[in-house]
Amino acid sequence: MSVPYGARFPQYIHLLPQFCFWEIDEILVFFGFIFISWFMFKPSCLLAPIVAYLYTRAKRRNPTGYMQQILYCYGLTGFDGYPSHFEQCFHE
Repeated sequence: MSVPYGARFPQYIHLLPQFCFWEIDEILVFFGFIFISWFMFKPSCLLAPIVAYLYTRAKRRNPTGYMQQILYCYGLTGFDGYPSHFEQCFHE
């Protein structure tokens, strides 16, 4: 069976959703920085675009999965099927 004419299918299904020119993770960094700085030091909200730009630049320079690897190294996230980052002794 063929798909009816006019059915929409995303061209780049592997890419993150975008709003204007930012991907969703960059938007989360932007608004997360604004949210945190609003409670700590309100004038630092003006730095949110700079922080988002630096995050975007770091993300583009490094290979895919780099940010998740950094979070794993600091113990903030884990990989399914792998031991904890803080594990020192392994038994085979």
